[in-house]
Amino acid sequence: MKEFEFGPLNPSILQAYTASISDYISLYDNKNGFNPFKMVVGKILPFITEKMTVLAIVRGHVEMEINGQKVGLNPLSYTYIMPKSKVRIVSYTLDLQYFMYMFYDMFLQDLHYDLGLGYNKSVLSFAFHTHQLSQEDFDYRLNIYRQIKDEILHRGSIHRKLAVRSWGNVILINDFQFFDYFVNSNKKNISRQSIQFRNFIELLNEYTIREREVQFYAKKLGITPKYLSALCIAYSGKNASTWIDEYVIVRAKELLREQRYSVREVSEILNFPSQSFFGRYFKRNMGISPKVFMETSV
Repeated sequence: MKEFEFGPLNPSILQAYTASISDYISLYDNKNGFNPFKMVVGKILPFITEKMTVLAIVRGHVEMEINGQKVGLNPLSYTYIMPKSKVRIVSYTLDLQYFMYMFYDMFLQDLHYDLGLGYNKSVLSFAFHTHQLSQEDFDYRLNIYRQIKDEILHRGSIHRKLAVRSWGNVILINDFQFFDYFVNSNKKNISRQSIQFRNFIELLNEYTIREREVQFYAKKLGITPKYLSALCIAYSGKNASTWIDEYVIVRAKELLREQRYSVREVSEILNFPSQSFFGRYFKRNMGISPKVFMETSV
């Protein structure tokens, strides 16, 4: 029997949620037999998280790469993955059981307001933390997930958001320890090099739709291209050019998959000098042409 199961890639990740309130919160689990991980596992290229994500492993094992770091998740692990993180799900065991939240900005803003806290998304961007919980603490959080799921699926729309917001406050209060970790690691306990690497990732999120040269990002950071690549290799094992290519390809695939633009229009949106140049760039990184990718990703 194979230990790991692989499936096709769909980086418009996890659209088949278990329960959701539009633009507020989405819940995912594989208890009903459908496993959204099948859409993204086992492929080389990652996806970029746009929402704060919490992943909890009930049973089984997952191998992931988050912001260039390899991470193994076991039963009772509880992982926060912040917005603008680069995630690749490498593999998972066949007995995997998990539950997961994706929190939208509006939801997080409401929770921080309720608790008298300021919400600064940029402080929390490009970070993750995995904590191994006790069985008691894990079961407590699993029960909260079940309560929120039940509220979304069965409560009337008038009171549903308020009830879910109340449970969200419980989550945040219980998980302050993780946010302390994020704040400390974003301010006091990281080196200048780590800050530069984080700033590079933030620049990629902002500029890769039109900038693909290492020199551009190095200039923005006030360092040399050679130093930037060395910095990237030290923190992730990949040079700056590879990071840029991966981000550009993620953006290109998102646009092509939408089926709203022609290949020529996508090449223009991404600021390529011509459609043929974009086609060669895409095929060099993906192994297929943009047209073939668009036709096969429907």
